[in-house]
Parts: sequence; C-alpha cells; structure tokens
Amino acid sequence: MNDRFDSSQLTEKNYAALLLSCADQVGVIADVTGFFAKRGISLSDCSEFVNGNEMFLRVQWILDAQWLDAASFSRDFEPIAEKLTADFDVKFCDRSHSLGLFVASETEMLLGILNRAASSAIRGLDIAFIIACDQSVSKLADRYGLPFFYIDKSDGFLNQEGRLLDIIQRYKCDFLGLAQFPHELPNELLAKSACPVIQTAPMPLFADSGASSYQSEFERGAKLLGVSSFLLDLSEDAESNADKAGTANIGPIVHQDTSPVKNGSSVADLCSLGIALEQRVFLSTLEALLEHRVLRHGCKAIVFD
Repeated sequence: MNDRFDSSQLTEKNYAALLLSCADQVGVIADVTGFFAKRGISLSDCSEFVNGNEMFLRVQWILDAQWLDAASFSRDFEPIAEKLTADFDVKFCDRSHSLGLFVASETEMLLGILNRAASSAIRGLDIAFIIACDQSVSKLADRYGLPFFYIDKSDGFLNQEGRLLDIIQRYKCDFLGLAQFPHELPNELLAKSACPVIQTAPMPLFADSGASSYQSEFERGAKLLGVSSFLLDLSEDAESNADKAGTANIGPIVHQDTSPVKNGSSVADLCSLGIALEQRVFLSTLEALLEHRVLRHGCKAIVFD
C-alpha cells in the first residue's frame, strides 16, 4: 500500500505531469527530455515502463511561465508526439480538484475520507457533495459544511437520472467516488458526467459484498482479505457491453491491497479489517489520480509509482 498522502509529489509549488504511450523505439526518452531541456526546464521526475513492444512514460516538472495551460503545452509538444506516433495527456496540477461522493449511509470509510480531505492529509482535494440513500447522513455533511442530497432508492436511479446529473454538472466534479455504495448507477448517467468514477470491491474468493462477504470469509477460515479499486468503464464500448439494466462495466484495476487475518478473528474483526482496507485502497487510488499517475491503456491502467 502506497500511503504517502504528504509525498513530495504534492508540494506547495504547482507542477505538471505528462503521460505518454508509444511503440518502444530508440530515442523516446531523449526526444521527450530534450524537448524540455531546449526550453531550460528541469524535470523533477521521469519514470518509464516497457511492456513488450510498448513504452509508457511519465515526466513531471515545476510550473513556470513557459505555458499558460495544458492546451498551450499540447500545441508545442504535438510535433514530438507526431514524430514518435505517441498518444499523450498532460495535466497542470495548479488547482484543487473536486470529488463527489455516493454513499449508502454513514460508514467508517466515509468518515475516514472526510477526515483526510478536511486535514492536510490529501492536498489538492475538495469534497464537492455527498449523495446518500440515508437521510441521517445530512448531519455528517452539515458537520463538514458539505452540500447533501438525499436519494430515495425506492424510486429507482433511472427515474432520478436527470436530478443526479444536474447535481454532478452543477458542482463540476473532477471525480466521482462510490464509497461502499452497493447500488449500480445507470451507465448513461455516469457517461454524461464525463469524469472518472472510482469504486472499490472485495476481491474474490467470494463474490458477495458487504457483511455477507465477511461472514462467508469467516465461515471458511480466511487467512487473507483483499480489496480492489477500479474505474468504471464509461467508453463508447461500455454502452454496447453494459448489461440489460444499463449499468456501467467494471473498468481497469488501479490498486489492490491485502491484509492478513489473525487466528481467532471474529466476523466483526473481519468487517473492521475489510473496511479499513477498502478505505486505504480508495484513498491510494484517489491519490494516484490527483497526481496524474494513472494512464489508461485499453482494459488496463498503468500506474506509475
């Protein structure tokens, strides 16, 4: 688990990060680093990963007056990308980013996320709102000074798609997080939101989620608990691959972690361990996205350390 929420990646200085993918070939690093060297810019980080005949590269630098925004950088960098036949994405980390949370009820995981965001533990993050299926969560939202919206699951999410989309677009979310949210949202709604959607789930052995999963783990004498985080697949292909209910597909896995189970652990112990593990995995995923360390490549996510 990469628990470094105060890492040097998120300093007080604004920085930018470039993610690039292309065929593995001679001169990629020289061309990219040379682009910055000619402009007198020192890179604060450079990481590469080669898989077969493909290369993935991430470079980071401290922002100055060289480029006003990502668009102006992209115009200058385009000739290098064309030469390498490369796809690239650049992010200027010069502002806070917002996260909209979907939750079922007040949980330890939700409290952990809010506490991290309210402290200096996660820099560059604002919680935009909380949408919950439990009206009592409004008290928690009030405590943190956050907008709260109640969603009555008995009405069905399809019938409330317009209202939910209005909330997401009104607050201009950069990310959505389904924090132990057991209900599936319509793929069309999430696709229209046009922002990455983070979700976590217990790893198999057993497909059940929630308390029933930990009961099953306990009954079979589990020695290890695991949690995966992933992005929901909201590409055009998701429309055709989604199930009949119109729900989004599970996309690339971003982070996974495990915790050993001690002898004599009760079901309650497993639940507590699983919740803490799920929170850590969610926050590590969010950190990687905030720092622009996640490069989506087909069905996979390349995550740079």
